[in-house]
Amino acid sequence: MDPQLSAEWVIGRIEQHLRPFGAMIPSEIYRVYRTNVDDLDPAEKALVIEANNLGVEAIRKIIGVEKAMGAPTVRIRWGLRLPVEWEAHYETIYQTDFPWFISGVLQNAFLGNPMAGEHGKWRSP
Repeated sequence: MDPQLSAEWVIGRIEQHLRPFGAMIPSEIYRVYRTNVDDLDPAEKALVIEANNLGVEAIRKIIGVEKAMGAPTVRIRWGLRLPVEWEAHYETIYQTDFPWFISGVLQNAFLGNPMAGEHGKWRSP
C-alpha cells in the first residue's frame, strides 16, 4: 500500500465520523494532519494539540463502533485488537515512517495520548 493513500484514508475516516454530527475537520487541522512533523510551527502548539486530540478521539470511537458491528480484528498486543483494515493502514504508515502529523495522531490513538495527559497504553473496548 502507498503510505500517503493510507494517511489520506485515516483523515477521510475522521471526516466521515464527524459529518453525521454536522461537523467537519477545520481547514487548519487538515493542514496540520498533512504537514511533515519536522515542519510544524512551534507557535501553533495549541492547534497541533487540538488536531491530535480530535483525531485520537474520532479514531477510537470509529474503531469501537466497527468492532461492535463485528468487523474482523487482529490482536496487536494485550488489550488491543484492531479492525484488520485499520491495522493494515497503520502498518503501512508506521513501517514507512511516513512523516505527516496524522501518523503521530494514529500512533497516539493506539498507544496512548500524551497530549491529553494519558499515561500508559490505550485498551480498546
